[in-house]
Amino acid sequence: MELTINEVNIFATGIDHAECVCVHPDGSVWCGGEAGQIYRISPDGSEIKEVNNTGGFVQGVAFSPDCTWLAVCDSGNHCVWKLDMATYQLSLFADGADGERFNIPNSVVFDKRGRAYVSESGAFRKVIGKIMRFEPDGTGHIWHNGPFSFANGIALSKNEDYLYIASTWLPGVERVPIHPDGTAGKSEVFATMVR
Repeated sequence: MELTINEVNIFATGIDHAECVCVHPDGSVWCGGEAGQIYRISPDGSEIKEVNNTGGFVQGVAFSPDCTWLAVCDSGNHCVWKLDMATYQLSLFADGADGERFNIPNSVVFDKRGRAYVSESGAFRKVIGKIMRFEPDGTGHIWHNGPFSFANGIALSKNEDYLYIASTWLPGVERVPIHPDGTAGKSEVFATMVR
């Protein structure tokens, strides 16, 4: 469905540099801020509440499949936090995999089995981005070594047979096939932006 600019309106204001949004089944919208804020926005956009703060720089956020917790990518603290939805308390989910620490954990998406794919951007203007994947208990590994040109937002296809990666400095979108055994295939350019 195509939208025109006349069909777009402001939902909420006063949020500090929201990098990503996700929607809870209750209709609330969640996002982060560059000073570590974790925001809950009411379903009608009228109330914005900071439910916790990491003290870092919140990038991507995503709900676990059962929505009991929110994964929070924090490039300031170089980790992914777990925000418990019952208490709004933070605990460390992961700070890297295979002996490699996160530098810029940027985006996160869950598959139906509860595994979290996280884009590790690497560094600005360097083509060293990769994808890490974590089990529900936080154990993980480097799923695809890329290298991606600043791996940014990620998304799974409906059938979970591809992972799509927004590569900032490409600029465009790459995709990686997900084999039936869960391993990664060879990355390919899916789309590029016209300059």
